Amino acid sequence: MIWIFLFGLFNRIFIPYNIVKESYFTQVKWSNLISFLNNSNLTIAYIGNIDHFHPMTSMMNNAAITFGHKISFISLDSSGADKFLQQYNCTGESLFFFIGQKVWLACSTPGTETSFQFMISSFLQQTISSVNNIQTLHSILGHFHFSFITSHENLESVFTLRYKSSPFLGPIDIIIANDIVLNELKITNEKIAIYRQEDHSIEVINISFESIFEAVKPTFRRLVNTDLFDKTKPIAALVVDELSSEMEDFLYHIYLKYKENFIVGWIPPLRHYIVERSTLINVNEQKPFFIAFHAFDRSFYPYSNLITIDLLQKENTQKLPPEFSSHKFTKDLWNEICSFYLMNIIENKINRTYHSSTKPDLLFNESHVNYLVGKNYSDFIKTQKDLIILYYYDDNSEETLNARNELKKVAEFFSNESSLLFGAIEMNQNSVPECFPNFALNYAPHIRLIKTDKTQIPFLHVIKSNEIMRFIAHFSSSNFTIEIPQKDEDEFKKEAAHFVQIMYALPENEREIVKEYFKQMWINLDIDYGVKIDDEEIPMEGIEFIHDEENHSHETTNEL
Repeated sequence: MIWIFLFGLFNRIFIPYNIVKESYFTQVKWSNLISFLNNSNLTIAYIGNIDHFHPMTSMMNNAAITFGHKISFISLDSSGADKFLQQYNCTGESLFFFIGQKVWLACSTPGTETSFQFMISSFLQQTISSVNNIQTLHSILGHFHFSFITSHENLESVFTLRYKSSPFLGPIDIIIANDIVLNELKITNEKIAIYRQEDHSIEVINISFESIFEAVKPTFRRLVNTDLFDKTKPIAALVVDELSSEMEDFLYHIYLKYKENFIVGWIPPLRHYIVERSTLINVNEQKPFFIAFHAFDRSFYPYSNLITIDLLQKENTQKLPPEFSSHKFTKDLWNEICSFYLMNIIENKINRTYHSSTKPDLLFNESHVNYLVGKNYSDFIKTQKDLIILYYYDDNSEETLNARNELKKVAEFFSNESSLLFGAIEMNQNSVPECFPNFALNYAPHIRLIKTDKTQIPFLHVIKSNEIMRFIAHFSSSNFTIEIPQKDEDEFKKEAAHFVQIMYALPENEREIVKEYFKQMWINLDIDYGVKIDDEEIPMEGIEFIHDEENHSHETTNEL
């Protein structure tokens, strides 16, 4: 038995992991592209950085095996492609279909292998699909993100539109429809239709480049950051990991009814953290749910906080089908309840709500710092005082605790000064109509002063009690009789580079105030020439003229 085992062992073949599948397409240098195209009738070129684990490697290999006897498949390194891609308005990974040296189609890479092979078949046949009834039309839609449906008379114009649009929209199919189909879709002589795969919709449009880009916006869509931080309308979104066909139908009907008042869509897992931060809802515990909110100021519209299956059970016990007990989505019921919810928002029966913490921060107890929450923040900053000293924080890290203790020392020191008012607010559990300053959100813990005219002045030093007191004394109109050690020159030199860099994260009006303050400190410390930081000199004139709008566009955003 031992001999049989050893014989079997010696006859096994070990395949090392670094052996990879053979490539069936050619990697061509840019310098050799023209000569390669001259020797090939039909060529498909992928521009991107291909490695053996890249999805396009498998797609190109399989396509080359299937169509390699008719088409040459090549890859080109994207590192030298900028000028070529710009010529065709392409960015990133792209596909180019060549007939000889002529570009037949320039587009982004397809989403699936099926779509890629369907596109290649169209390229080979050089024919356009033709349909005589709606059923046939429906059967061939869906291989591309977009398809043009046109009459034979408008075909030439549609070819031109596809050539112009493909670099921006990717592969676009063209389908010729007969008069029966055109009439059923209400496509007149001067119009064409565009099919959108994302929401399975067909929209009739004018034959123009501008109309295409209006029509490619789906009725509902996967919401991205630019949607979520839009200030013009509330977001009305379904929060769920994946959309089912019933959910798509639900969103489609919600969009048609409420598109004038809301940005309707669904929020995939990648952006669930924005929902949690804006609404303070535990997404994992509650999904699927539907909610209307604003991400830019973290406000929302509560319907017993949110619409979930549990809520639907509670609110509509008589109507609920039994499958709701297993958290199954039912579009008709959700359509009814969510329509009721959105209509109540439109009619101002549900108020826009901001977060206001109900748990006091005990670390500010028995101190001269007022602990603020969302509901009293607005009134506090409107208080008429010479200076309001406001502390923003968002966690309980060691840095935050140390800064809090330093602020409490300063508040205690100035406790008899009625012209000063100290406050602190935690930013995660609270939100306000005014929005917290971007700088505070990005650089917490953060202190700023608010003057009588409501001008805000950010504090950029390390948060230490002496620094805060000097800062207050500098900007206050009161004549304080306090003894504060002068700032150490060496310490200032260490801070100089930090000041120069960080001030460009401020709005322009605040930046100008900080620059003047910084220059005055420089003069007060009687520094003649400049400071040396990491062996690089920062001369006085560099500080004086450092504001340059063209070279410093570092405004921060409120994107979470």
